[in-house]
Amino acid sequence: MNNREKISIIMPAYNAQKYIKEAIDCILSQTYDNIELIIADDGSTDNTKSIINSYNDKRIVCSHNDSNQGITATVNRLIKLATGDYITIHAADDISVNNRFELLINKFKSDSNLGMVGSWAEIVAENGDFIDFDKRVETDDEIKKELKNKSAFCGATVMVTREVIEDVGGYRDYFENLGYQDYDWTYMISDKYKVYNIQKPLYKYRQVPHSRAHRVDPKRVISDKLVKFLAKQREENGGIDCLMEGKDYIVNDYMNKLLTPYNNDSSLIYREFAAASMYHKMYKKAIDLSIKAIMQKPTKIVNWRTLFYCLRKSLYER
Repeated sequence: MNNREKISIIMPAYNAQKYIKEAIDCILSQTYDNIELIIADDGSTDNTKSIINSYNDKRIVCSHNDSNQGITATVNRLIKLATGDYITIHAADDISVNNRFELLINKFKSDSNLGMVGSWAEIVAENGDFIDFDKRVETDDEIKKELKNKSAFCGATVMVTREVIEDVGGYRDYFENLGYQDYDWTYMISDKYKVYNIQKPLYKYRQVPHSRAHRVDPKRVISDKLVKFLAKQREENGGIDCLMEGKDYIVNDYMNKLLTPYNNDSSLIYREFAAASMYHKMYKKAIDLSIKAIMQKPTKIVNWRTLFYCLRKSLYER
C-alpha cells in the first residue's frame, strides 16, 4: 500500500537488545508503508545499537546519542528530524499490531478536526504473554472529562498531526526524571484540539520489571497530581501554567508538599510499588519490594501484611 501522507515514528532505545528487533520489525511490516522510523540508541551498554545498525532499510533514519540523554531529550530531538504529516512515539520494547497505522490514519481522514488519535492497548508480560487490556474512553467529550481525574490515553498509542507538534511541541523537560510526561503532553494537546481513542487494542505495552517506568521513586507516584495541578492552572489562566511562564519553583513547592508522606515513612513507596507490581502480575518484583518495605520499617505491621498478601496472591494466581 503506497500512501500520500507520511508517518514519522520516533523511537528512543536504551538497553533494549531483547526487544528492539521485534519493535523495529513490527513497524517495517505495517500495512501502511509510507513511513520513516527515526531511531536513536540512547547510550546503551548492551547490543541495542549494533542491532539497530544491522538494518538496511531506507525508511530507517538513525540518529544515535553519544551518551545517555534520557527519554524526553531524545524524543524531542528526534521529533525535530521528523518529516512526516503525522508523528507517533514508539517504545523500543513494545509492539504495534500490523494495521495500527492504517487504522489511525483512516480515523484522521474521517474527521479533519482531529489533532490526536489513540487506541486501547494490550498489557503483556516480558515474554509477550497477555496480561490485560488497557481500555480508554472514546470520544472527545469523554476524554476531556476523564483527563481531570486520570490519563485518558495509553500514551504510547497516540498519533498526532504535524500541526499539533508545531503548536504544542514534544514532552516537557520538567517531567524527564518524573513520570506521566505523556499524561501532561496529551492533556495539553486535548486542551486545544479534538481527540479520539479507537476502541481496539492496536498496541502491546510490555511490562519489563527493571524498566525506567518501574523505577522506585516517590516523584513518579505523585507526578500525575502535578499534571492535574498544571491543567487546573491553564483552565483558570487562559491556557497558561507556571511551567510555561518559567516559574518552576511553584511546581517544586507543590511537589514537596506531596512528598511529605513519603519523607515521613520511607517504606510507603515500596508498599505502593509492590501493589502496582501485583496489579501487573509481576509477582517476584512485588515480593522483593515488600521485603524492602520491611527493611525500611521492620516494626510497621502494614509492611508485613503487604508481604503476606503478595506471597499468598502470587501463589494463588500462579
